[in-house]
Amino acid sequence: MKTKLITVVGLLLVVIQQGVNANTVQSVTQVSNAIALYNAVDFHITSGDTPFATTGSVDITHDDAVLIFDHVKPSVVKSTYLPNIYINGASAQHDVNCRVAIHINGAAVYPHPNSTFEPLTVYTKKNYQGESNSKYYIYTKYNSLGDFDNCINSFKLKRGYMVTFATSSSGLGYSRVWIAQDADVEVPELSLYLRDKISFIRVFAWNNVSKRGSASGGTGQYDALNATWFYDWSAGDYNYSDYEYVPMRHHIGWPSFETIANNRYSNTVLGNNEPDNTGDERQNPAPYSQVIDAWEDIYKSGFRVGSPAMASNVDGWLVPFMRLCEERNYRIDFIAFHKYSYVSGSSYSSSVNNLYNKFHRPVWLTEYNYGANWTKETTWPDSNRGNTEANQEHFKQGLQSIQPALEGNSHLERYSIYTWVQGCRSVYSGGKATIGGEYYASYDSKSAYTGNDEVIPGWHYWAPTDLTISYSRVTQKASFAWQCRNYEQTDSCFLERLDPDATEWKKIARITNLENRSLTYEYDDMKGLSGYFTYRIHNYDNDGNQRFSGTASFTIGAAEGNDVLQYGESTIASLDAITTTFSTTYNEAPAVFMSIPTNANADCGLSHVISSVSKDRFTFSPLTWQTVGDKTISKNETIGFMALPYGEYEDGDRRLEVGTAKVTSEECEITFDKPFPDGEIPVVVTDLRPTIRNYPMMVIISDVTNTGFKCRLIYEQGYGIAIAANQTLNFMACSKGEIYMGDGKVVNAGVSSTKLYGRSYQKVAFEDVEGNKLRFLNPIIFGNLQDNVIDCGSLLRRQSDITELDDDGLRYVTGSRIRRQIDASNTDVDGNNNSTAEAFGWIVLSDDTDEERTVDIRQPKVVAIGDETWNVEVKGHVVHVYSTTLEKRAEEQPFKLYTVNGMLVDEKEAQEPGVYVVKFGNYRKKVLIR
Repeated sequence: MKTKLITVVGLLLVVIQQGVNANTVQSVTQVSNAIALYNAVDFHITSGDTPFATTGSVDITHDDAVLIFDHVKPSVVKSTYLPNIYINGASAQHDVNCRVAIHINGAAVYPHPNSTFEPLTVYTKKNYQGESNSKYYIYTKYNSLGDFDNCINSFKLKRGYMVTFATSSSGLGYSRVWIAQDADVEVPELSLYLRDKISFIRVFAWNNVSKRGSASGGTGQYDALNATWFYDWSAGDYNYSDYEYVPMRHHIGWPSFETIANNRYSNTVLGNNEPDNTGDERQNPAPYSQVIDAWEDIYKSGFRVGSPAMASNVDGWLVPFMRLCEERNYRIDFIAFHKYSYVSGSSYSSSVNNLYNKFHRPVWLTEYNYGANWTKETTWPDSNRGNTEANQEHFKQGLQSIQPALEGNSHLERYSIYTWVQGCRSVYSGGKATIGGEYYASYDSKSAYTGNDEVIPGWHYWAPTDLTISYSRVTQKASFAWQCRNYEQTDSCFLERLDPDATEWKKIARITNLENRSLTYEYDDMKGLSGYFTYRIHNYDNDGNQRFSGTASFTIGAAEGNDVLQYGESTIASLDAITTTFSTTYNEAPAVFMSIPTNANADCGLSHVISSVSKDRFTFSPLTWQTVGDKTISKNETIGFMALPYGEYEDGDRRLEVGTAKVTSEECEITFDKPFPDGEIPVVVTDLRPTIRNYPMMVIISDVTNTGFKCRLIYEQGYGIAIAANQTLNFMACSKGEIYMGDGKVVNAGVSSTKLYGRSYQKVAFEDVEGNKLRFLNPIIFGNLQDNVIDCGSLLRRQSDITELDDDGLRYVTGSRIRRQIDASNTDVDGNNNSTAEAFGWIVLSDDTDEERTVDIRQPKVVAIGDETWNVEVKGHVVHVYSTTLEKRAEEQPFKLYTVNGMLVDEKEAQEPGVYVVKFGNYRKKVLIR
């Protein structure tokens, strides 16, 4: 048994591999009598002319005995010598009771059929214990392993076969090849990378071919050159008795990986042909970055995989390619290269050794010759470079130096000569081997595969990447997608969420299917959630480390309120659409107004577009100015909203009207449904439901009177175009002063005594019509410029609020720092001039602070629900809900507690001062914690 000790990606790994003892060896020149092979023996017959005398025969009676013809081709054994061979006393028949295969320069007879033999047995526990299964036939791709999926821990593979295991059912992920060439392979315990992770199995017949091959040429050439393998720069499906075919992925896109993977008789694939050869357009030369990006699916074949074959640029092409293969965990089993040099064999051997020392893998020389027509050496006997005897003798002398060096180099696994480089170098011409070809064929070639230079793949671990979220506003569910190159080298994978105002991540789902690089999770049910949520992927990998993806965030909007007034705030973290669900379904789609957004991204012109409004939800998308400033959101912004049905609202002598109109770039006059009292100029706030949603539109209003106002739309000046199609404008006109809206909410309206000008913020105090300071609790601030002083589009931004604390620790807003952001693409306007100052009209939605009117908020009372009554109390900043019915008196009831922004908090904990929402059964109630 052979043990290899290797270090892979920082992990010390002991690999126990080359299982059982090899057969004993016995040789005879000729079999002259009846012989029975009762033991595990390799029985060699060395004569290539008369391996059997007339009375000679061999009966193979031991399952592991192998009859080997050292110098007789498999086709001849099948056609001529099978009558001299018996399997357990029965006449030998290929693929009925025996298998005749290539064995170096001859043939081997195994005592079992090929297509129905079961060479692999897997076990669910180490040391060949547990459940077992052997139903794996050659060349079939097994990617649905049933009870054995992700359950295999040890295996046995019979001699003459190869197996590939992979962790992904597609053949991707971590994969490894085992070859049982000279003895059975038995692995009592799989490595960490495969143990309990195998989901793909493909078993192949393995031929113990010689090193000597041929780069295409046809069966006549292969026979003449005594080649035991060949390739033809394509991916056919050949099944020859005497030579093994190796398909090739010639260049990006051809042959297809599907064609390669469906090959029924091969076990190895060559990589791209000379992608570094920029002078050969036929080979579709390509940078290594393009080849590697089109490489992964080659592993779906389960084949042993060779590198792209280099023409010359090993350091500039193959070295970075192999580095990327290591990073991406692409298994490369051997290195291929080409060499056309008019040099001695020592130079060829040095090239092989250099490649081995760089990559520590077996080497294949898949094209070579003693120079080429483009090398232009001058020492040939006949200058015409034809297939003359003198040139051929000179060519033979070159091969007499090169071929022994290739055969003698232990790192070189295979070589194949290319014959079409002038007649002087041809090895096959006119249907027969040339002088050089005869030498090529006659040299005693060695066994190609030894296993001594086999590389055992390690694993480069990746953090999960490219996390994206798709949210359905209809189902209120989110789906997540990301990339995880670790496949099943991740022991556990979790989707985690950071809730609004939380400091700790919570695991919300465990991902169990890790067989693919592209992963998804369907779905995280978002019903009942609102606010700004951040997600990440958290991996626990089998190297003992934890790895995290980048974060992805989005806002789930949720409105509070009743069937008339609904409101809330959303976090803008990107330009993705945000859908908000109303807490109560309207009878008809309401008008929606967005508040003044914050100013975290000061160089970004932050606008928005309301794309849809229905009875139960609305959707808006942030939209940035496109001709000036930043066009992305790098810091979170906050924006509020208010929804009201169209119509009129009155509170004493104060009123609010919500209406709609059609507007374009041409100024139009909008008339209120009902005039406000003479001399009373309302505050007007607008929002758009545009049909054109590619570019942000700005609303310019002017000449506000008690009967209406003038309005027009404008794009950024940088576009140089006008808005000709009618767009839907919603407006809210409100009397100055306070209007009680019910459910503990009031609307206040006013025009600031401080006008906005310049490009920096102005301090705006909220005052009533007599100039008295107003204080707002939990305000949402809406606004519009009320006059058109300059012919320029602008936006309003809220830099920060001006606040003060009362004796109970409640924070009130008394003003705000408001910025008028002028379209910088309009170079005709000097926005910093004080003469451009414009009146700022504001409408604020806030909690009602009237003690008498809001007793239901500030002083909890008994509320009747059905047959029971409930008492909501605050003790020591902790909320309690009691039943007051006789049989349940003083019994505390379960409930949920939310902030006014919709974040669920622990109802058993003491809370910070503020307004909270208690929910139990179908009942909702606000409560103030002082």
